[in-house]
Amino acid sequence: MPGYANRFIYQFHPAGTYTVRRLEYCGIAHHAMITTLTVKPPTGEQRDEP
Repeated sequence: MPGYANRFIYQFHPAGTYTVRRLEYCGIAHHAMITTLTVKPPTGEQRDEP
């Protein structure tokens, strides 16, 4: 929705690269709106478990 910001809070486990897809249907090219999100472990922490 124009002028509206969605907020999403999530704690990722494990660190890595995740695919991000558009939540709101917006038109004919909606299926092509994909990106990636890279999650890095906190400084000094290298564990993959919560």
